[in-house]
Amino acid sequence: MKLILFSLLSAAAFIFASCASSTPQTRIEQNPVIFEKIPDSQRSMVESGRIKNGMNKDAVFIAWGKPDGVAEGESDKKRFERWTYTSLSPVYSTNFHGGYGEGGYGRYSPFPYRGGYGRRGYRYGYGQTIDYVPVPSATVDFQNGRVTKWQRGRLSN
Repeated sequence: MKLILFSLLSAAAFIFASCASSTPQTRIEQNPVIFEKIPDSQRSMVESGRIKNGMNKDAVFIAWGKPDGVAEGESDKKRFERWTYTSLSPVYSTNFHGGYGEGGYGRYSPFPYRGGYGRRGYRYGYGQTIDYVPVPSATVDFQNGRVTKWQRGRLSN
């Protein structure tokens, strides 16, 4: 019994730790060599999750984390790299559900369906679903490895 309980607690701790969000502090702890290379004048900003023009990619990584997308481009005959960060936004929809069959949550359900044509028959109705889709929430542009432009907040597509 103790072994089972220990196994369950270990699994729960692993799942909780893997779902924990990444913060500047956790990235500093996981990447001390990278953090040591950041100039002293920028460290307090990075520790508080802020960036500014002129910072290098390592400083942005520690401050904001790994980007969700990286793209390259050219503007005014200068090459640049853009990091894009996303967040999840809910999308609500109402769907029609219908069909013929057994009622309730299964044949041996303690909560059988009590409507329509008894236990068998047509079942229909509307139900709301929620899906989460990634939307851009921040971008950082780099030229020659340094931040030239950044934007945070709800971005238009």
